[in-house]
Parts: sequence; structure tokens; C-alpha cells
Amino acid sequence: FSGERNKEVRNELYRSAYSIEASKVYSDYFKETFIPGKFLYSCRFGEDVSNNDHINSALHACFTDPALAKSIIRYVLKQTSFDGMIPDSNKGYGYISSDQYNHNLAQLDVLNVLAEYLARTEDYEFLDEWLTIYPMERGEVQSVKAIIESYFIYLRDKSDVSTSMMTMQAVILPKLLEQLVKSGKVSAELIDEFR
Repeated sequence: FSGERNKEVRNELYRSAYSIEASKVYSDYFKETFIPGKFLYSCRFGEDVSNNDHINSALHACFTDPALAKSIIRYVLKQTSFDGMIPDSNKGYGYISSDQYNHNLAQLDVLNVLAEYLARTEDYEFLDEWLTIYPMERGEVQSVKAIIESYFIYLRDKSDVSTSMMTMQAVILPKLLEQLVKSGKVSAELIDEFR
């Protein structure tokens, strides 16, 4: 951050980077590191709230610690249901109740962070990784690419997406599609469908 001329901004960048690094927590259940969004809930109640907060911490980590950003992205991807829904949180040792799969549209946040991560690292092999998905005990796996495709389909078919979410989608999706085209790992049909 030494290139930042504004001293206050530079100090905030350092403080924020420190906070991200100092807050990271390893989930033995998901075998990934993440940043608790609401630390009190995590420490006191054993509830890791919320995936929106976790993934937004990953956005910052893309600039300061790409390996941490990748782990946070995996942490959220591993909790995704087959239809592309992302739970708000998990409790205890990886327990996700059925009512935790709500309509928070965290998919847009994940797509935004993934686009930034790919743009900064060019780690396109990440799209081909296979992840064990929730519940971990079953040992079912899905590729990162397949999970991301489920987000596109979920967002496309969701009927109650607000105007502000549509605006966000219009900004985020082209950024991600650009990275997916560069990767050469996603079908042209899928990319054309979401342009």
C-alpha cells in the first residue's frame, strides 16, 4: 500500500488488511479458512454468520492474500446446494438447517469475488478443481465450474430479483464472463447465454 498517497487511506488499508489476517478462522469441517462476519456469533454461539460477510472479506483478501481469498471462496462454494442456493450460515460442526438456505443472493457476491480473484491471479485451474460439498460426510464432489454454472442458472431463473440486484448483475457478470473467456474452461454456449 506504499503507493497510496493519501495517508488516511493508506493507514485504513493497512488496518483493514491486518484485521482480515488477524480474524481468520479454520473450519475443520469444511477444511478451509474463512473470516467470521459476526465474530461474536462464531465465538459465543458457534454459528458462522454470514456467507455474504465471509465472501466480502475474500474480496479484500484478493488484494492482500490471494491464497486466503481462494480458501474463503472454497468455503462458501462447499456449502452451495445443487440448485445454486447459498445458506446464510452454518452452526456447530458444519450443520446447515434447511431454513438457512434463504434468498440472500450471495451468488452475486461470490461471482464478483471470483472475477476479482481470477483477474488478479490468473489461476484459471481453480475452475477445474473438484470440491467435496455439503454434507461433507457423503463425499459428493462438484467442480468449481459446475457450482458457478449453478449460480448463473439460479440468478437467471429467480423470479423475484429486485431492480438493484439486476443492476448489480449487469455490472458483475460481464467482469466474470471476461475472466471465464480468458480461462478457456467454460463452454461458449454458457457464456453466450449470459451475455
